[in-house]
Amino acid sequence: MPTGGSSFLSSLTKRKKSPEQLVKLAVACLHELPAVEDASWTCPGVDGTKATVPAMDGLNRGEPGPSKQQKQDELTSSRHSISSSAPSNPDASRTSSAGSDAGASRRSSFFLSAFGKKEAHSHDSGSAPPPHSSAGSSRDGSAADASTSGKVRGISIRPTGLSVSKFFSDSSRKPPILSPQESNWSQGSVGQSGIEGDSVMERLAKRLSQMKLVLYGDGEKEVDKDKCVDLAENIIKEGLMPLLLDRFTNLPFEARKDAAQIFNNIARHNHAGFADPYIADHHFSILEQLISGYGHPEVALNCGSMLREAARHEKVARRILFSPHVWPFFDTFVHLPNFDVASDSFATLRDLLTKHKTVAAEFLEEEYEQVFDKYKSLLASDNYVTRRMSLKMLGEILLDRSNFNVMMRYISSKENLKMIMNLLRDKSASIQFEAFHVFKVFVANPKKPPAIVKILVTNRDKLVTYLTHFHTDKDDEQFREEKSLLVNTLANLDYEEAAT
Repeated sequence: MPTGGSSFLSSLTKRKKSPEQLVKLAVACLHELPAVEDASWTCPGVDGTKATVPAMDGLNRGEPGPSKQQKQDELTSSRHSISSSAPSNPDASRTSSAGSDAGASRRSSFFLSAFGKKEAHSHDSGSAPPPHSSAGSSRDGSAADASTSGKVRGISIRPTGLSVSKFFSDSSRKPPILSPQESNWSQGSVGQSGIEGDSVMERLAKRLSQMKLVLYGDGEKEVDKDKCVDLAENIIKEGLMPLLLDRFTNLPFEARKDAAQIFNNIARHNHAGFADPYIADHHFSILEQLISGYGHPEVALNCGSMLREAARHEKVARRILFSPHVWPFFDTFVHLPNFDVASDSFATLRDLLTKHKTVAAEFLEEEYEQVFDKYKSLLASDNYVTRRMSLKMLGEILLDRSNFNVMMRYISSKENLKMIMNLLRDKSASIQFEAFHVFKVFVANPKKPPAIVKILVTNRDKLVTYLTHFHTDKDDEQFREEKSLLVNTLANLDYEEAAT
């Protein structure tokens, strides 16, 4: 090979950047791009009117958010305060389909112990179900209740899940093409891009692609975990993520996709404490930026995936739930006209309310009135998908062992019973079926309040007739057994029990 060719290959090898250099080059590009100054956006309200939603900073708090300078001061002060200790088991937060099935079995077992057939538990039919324990609330639902074996008896909850598309792009939105040259770092320690004439956006996209390669590999070599941690440490040190998110809507599709994958990998494995403590304790503003992303359809799904990865960590989920920023999910995001965005926001809300059992139960008990007042608007929505997904999630929440106190409070309300009975007669067969799995909780409760018994007794004959012919075409033995249990329970109700 000619000397010139050998020299060219050698120069390519030398140009391979270290994680530190990649991050610094990306930050230099980002400083040349304009940030999105106005993060407010207009969306349809629940009542159909148009509403302008401000940026997440100070939302619903009646106070202004931090200025750009304050954010920069916060970033500078926290750069060297983050621990770089090794992350916990990176696979511990992954939930398998088998784990979901086990979780459903655990909820079924809990329901049987509380509301099961009286003849099967005659020795303790009058006792209250045991309070939940921390051991029964593992994140991935892998520990099924030992009392459930063989054929499931009584009432159970079905595993649920949401399927949404991963990415969404608006081809009509073109990023601005800027041409300032990459900053020349002092002492030449970082080096030049090596590609004359590249725009800032192209150079940034290249650096993001190279970072992704460090984290995911190229299929030929195993990922170097030390380099992954080194990359995460430099991303934290240089404040790359806040800068990226400030300019996220201006990035081209592939750059946004790469940025989301970088964030998701580092957050999932918690490299260098990226999710906890960096985001959870020092940079809640990153979560604010991701939440506000639901107001921009071109980046909403990217932001949603990043938000869910961060919320895999309990401390992050707690910060979101116990902040004002959780309420737009109920009030606005799940009602958005874009189906993909609304479904994605519902997936995020579902994770927040079901993934971390203890935190979710604490939130639901503390904010019960506000949560279920807003939940009424979800169940009364004109949007079919919103009603169906809300009913499915409600059934999952009520039948989770950790939420026993919330369940008892919910099924003691006659207003809640009336709403579910109306949904039981919805024109949609799917809505009816989801409502059935909430209605059964009211009927199977062995300690029904008199007001609930009175409504059920008053409508007993109609309910028995309706349920007898309810979804007879379903070839599901468990569903038929549940329906039979409800019909027998309703038939045995009397006015004397309602008067007690």
